[in-house]
Amino acid sequence: MKNDYHLPKYSNKQIVNLFKSNEPFEDLETIRKTEQLLKEKRGYVFRMPPPKSNVILLLSGGLDTVTMWDMLMRIYQLNVYPVFIRRGQIRMPIEENSVDFFSGYYRKIHDQYFHPPKKITTFIPPLEIRWDITKFGTYPINELLECRGIPMYSSLLSNFAVQYAYYLEIKYAIKTRTIFCGYVPGDGRYLRYENLTALRTNTHNIISLTGETDWQFTSLAIEKELKIILTKYDLVKYADYYHIPIEHTFSCIKYSYYHCGKCVYCQNKKFVFKKTGIMDKTIYLDRVNFPILTIILNKIKLMIITFFFSLKIFLELIRSFIYFLQFRY
Repeated sequence: MKNDYHLPKYSNKQIVNLFKSNEPFEDLETIRKTEQLLKEKRGYVFRMPPPKSNVILLLSGGLDTVTMWDMLMRIYQLNVYPVFIRRGQIRMPIEENSVDFFSGYYRKIHDQYFHPPKKITTFIPPLEIRWDITKFGTYPINELLECRGIPMYSSLLSNFAVQYAYYLEIKYAIKTRTIFCGYVPGDGRYLRYENLTALRTNTHNIISLTGETDWQFTSLAIEKELKIILTKYDLVKYADYYHIPIEHTFSCIKYSYYHCGKCVYCQNKKFVFKKTGIMDKTIYLDRVNFPILTIILNKIKLMIITFFFSLKIFLELIRSFIYFLQFRY
C-alpha cells in the first residue's frame, strides 16, 4: 500500500501564531491551563495511539472527516471505528450516502484497519425544540460576526462518542479511549465549539465525569502536539495524491443530491480546489451543461435516496420499540 506522503510539519512558534489568528474565539489561556491540568493528571496532553490501536472517528460524510479517516488507517495504521450521527440535519440522507460510498471504498483498500461505521439516531437539538434553535444559530452573536451555531454542539458529539466507546467495550471487548473529529483550522473563527479550546475542555470534562484519565478528544488537523496542522488545502492535496474520490463527499448545506454550488460551503469547496490547482470533479448544479435535465435528475435521485433512508429509520424505530417492550429501560 503506497504510503510515502509527508504531512506538513510546523514549529511551535508557527502553531502558536496560527491559534492566535483564531482569537478571540480561541481561548489561549484556557488551553494553557487545561493542558497543565492534563499533564498533572496523566503526564501528557495528547499521545497518538500506537499502530493497531482502536480509535473512534466522528464521521460526517464531508471532505474533512472522510480524508482524515484514510489518514488514520493509512498513515497511523489505526483500527478506526467511525460513528455517523443522524442528528436531524436536512441533508442526512445525502451525507449517509457519502458514508456508505466510502465504507465500500475503504473496505477494499484498508481491509486490515477498516471497520464499518456505526449509525446512530439522536436529534441535535432535540426535535421538539430544534427549529427555533437552528434558525437562531445562523444569526451573528455580535459585531465580530461569530455564528452562534448549536449550543454545546461539540460537547454533545463527544458525549455520544464516549457512549459508543463503552458500547464497543461492553458488547465486543474492544477498548478505545481516543476520539477524533474533523475540525480544521479556521472553523474556530466562526464557531467557538469547533476549535482547540473546545477539544481540550471537552477532553477534561470526559475525564472528570468518567474517572478515567486516558480519554482523548481531538482532531488530526489541529492537534498541536503532533506538530501537524492540516488546512482544507492540505486535505485536498492528500486526497489527490492517493486518488481518493472526494467528489463523492458531501459538503453542501442544502437539501440536494448534487451540490448546489451557491451556498457558503460549496463556495468554500470551489475556492479550495481553485487555490490548490487540483481538478474539482464535484457536480455543482450551477455549473452543469444541461441544467434542466440535471435538476430533474437531482430531484429524482433525492426522492429515491430519501425514501430508502426514511424506510431504514422507520425499521430502526420498530426494532427499538420491540427492545423497549422487552427491557423497558
